[in-house]
Amino acid sequence: MSGHRKAALALHALAVEDRDLILAGLPVADAQRLRKLQAELDELGFVPEVTQLALPPAFEELAASNRADEQSAAQPIALVAAASPDQISAILEHEPASLIGLLLSIERWPWERAFLSGLSGEKRVNVEACRSVAGEAPARRTYVLDSVAAALRARADLAHQPASSPRPRRWYGWLKGVRSWQR
Repeated sequence: MSGHRKAALALHALAVEDRDLILAGLPVADAQRLRKLQAELDELGFVPEVTQLALPPAFEELAASNRADEQSAAQPIALVAAASPDQISAILEHEPASLIGLLLSIERWPWERAFLSGLSGEKRVNVEACRSVAGEAPARRTYVLDSVAAALRARADLAHQPASSPRPRRWYGWLKGVRSWQR
């Protein structure tokens, strides 16, 4: 089978808009030949049924993981946006201005104004300066956003845990070391 016939079959399975877009990008002679072959396929009764085209399992897994990535990317943003200024302050209390500036450059957060008003004057100025030069670094932004979301989840998990037994005394670790030494 010639290359044009293979291309015509592949194009026939596409939506009309996609097919026209691809044909518009080809040289005129090739586009005319492919349109002629498309007409032949229509005359022969070939109906493009996208449902018959099945992707190989590896592509299905990749598509599923991409959908999961898109959904999981939306979750940290929603979680951080829903946080209170006090929660964000507690998480970012000891973080450098560059990290806080990067977080604030990702989006306009509902808690942002209250959070910034709680910072000292010097740190607020440093955060604003870092925010304006944060730049485009998608991996770093994702990491910071995921880290803050994870810290929020951890705080929520700690708040919902039942009261546990009292902590072991400090000497317990020392005693454990002594026991292993005696054996």
